[in-house]
Parts: sequence; structure tokens; C-alpha cells
Amino acid sequence: MKVDLGNHFCPNLSQKKFPLPLASLLVNFPFALTIALGINLILGRSGVTGEMVALESAMAPEAIFAQGVKAGEAGNYAEAVELFSVVLNLSPDSPETHYNRGLAWERLGNVDQAIADYGRSIALDRYYIPPYINRGNLYSQQQDHYGAIEDFTQAITYDPNRYKAYYNRANSYFQLGQYAQAIADYNRVLVLRPDYINAIYNRGLAHFQAGQLDNSRQDLLFSAQAYLNRGDRRSYLEALDQMSELGL
Repeated sequence: MKVDLGNHFCPNLSQKKFPLPLASLLVNFPFALTIALGINLILGRSGVTGEMVALESAMAPEAIFAQGVKAGEAGNYAEAVELFSVVLNLSPDSPETHYNRGLAWERLGNVDQAIADYGRSIALDRYYIPPYINRGNLYSQQQDHYGAIEDFTQAITYDPNRYKAYYNRANSYFQLGQYAQAIADYNRVLVLRPDYINAIYNRGLAHFQAGQLDNSRQDLLFSAQAYLNRGDRRSYLEALDQMSELGL
């Protein structure tokens, strides 16, 4: 079975989540100085004047968030965790920041911290889809397929066009032996994304488990040719090997 996690850092930050206007920070200069010095230690900067400290502190959440995204995308996940933590110290009610820190924790292999941050993100904004997808993926990796299905179903409820939620839910149904439900979800994926070859390949495996051998052979042959046409020889050979192992 082919798994597609599809995780990525959210580049956008809700401005309304940060109730720290410039005027309040200028009045409370010691607070501004403390925050800015901590930020500059994390970012490795020095030699900042008092005026620059106050101004940077007022703009800190957005700027630090952007630095965190940049660090995460560059694979510097520990740095990303630190930067997103600074943002959350300024405003703990940002679902995007909790989500991004959760993804950084996930990339570091800290599943418990990742799940906790995804949960906080969802608690702050239940309509925010990415943490449902990522937490569902982690539940699936931990063999908690019922928990995964619940998260993917919530994502689908709020966004019926989220094809990867259908795909991942189908994979969890497959792992639970609920092949009819898996096939139905793979079908839905292919309505939304007809070129999603992995869904055709996995549907072929589900058809086989359901005893639908002709459908299984058709899906696996089609996916093998599609992989080859795309230049993915490894997946092409994998599909052929799978057919051989299944006696198709």
C-alpha cells in the first residue's frame, strides 16, 4: 500500500491573533527589550539599538513566524520549534503556530508533542483542516486507525473536496479490513483527482482483498502503465511485482 502524508508548513499567520500593538510595546519598553533580546539570541543577531528593539518587538510575531516557516522548510526543525515557541509566548491562541510547531515536532520524531500541538490547534479553530490531517496520519502510524478515521472524517466534514483526507481514510479502512469503505473512499479521491495514481494502485489491492479479482487486475495494470508513463519506473516494477505475488 502506498501512503501519502503530504505534510507541509503553513506560510500564513492570522494577524488578529496577536494583540500586541506598537504603542503598548513602546510604553512597556522593558518587556519589549526582553522579548527582542530573546528573539535575537535565537536568530543569532547582536548589536541592536533601543529603537530597533522596540520596533522589532512590535513586529516580532509575524517576523518570527516567517523565520520559523523558513527554518522548517529548510529542515532545521529544532530551530523551527524554538521560533514557533517564541511566537506562542507572545500569543498562545494561534492555531497556525501550534500546527507548524506540531509539524516541526513530528519531523523531529517527537510524536507526543506533535499530537499535543495539533490538538491545541484544533481546539483553537475546529475548522482549520491541516492539524486533522497530520494528527490522523500520526494516529494511523501508531495503528490507531479508528482515531485516524475520526480525524479524517472531521476534515472531510469541513472540506468535502480535501482528497487526501479521503485517501488517508481509505488507507485506514484498508488496514482495518473494511475494504468496501476503502474502495468507496478511493473512488471519491479519483472523482476529485482522476490523475492520482496511488489511489488506483491501492484500490487494486483493496479489490483483491474483497475478492474482486478482475477489478484488482485492471487497477494494478492501469497504475503500472501510468507510473511508467510518468517516468516512475520503481513504482511501475512494484506494481508488476505485486500482481505477480497476488497471482494476477
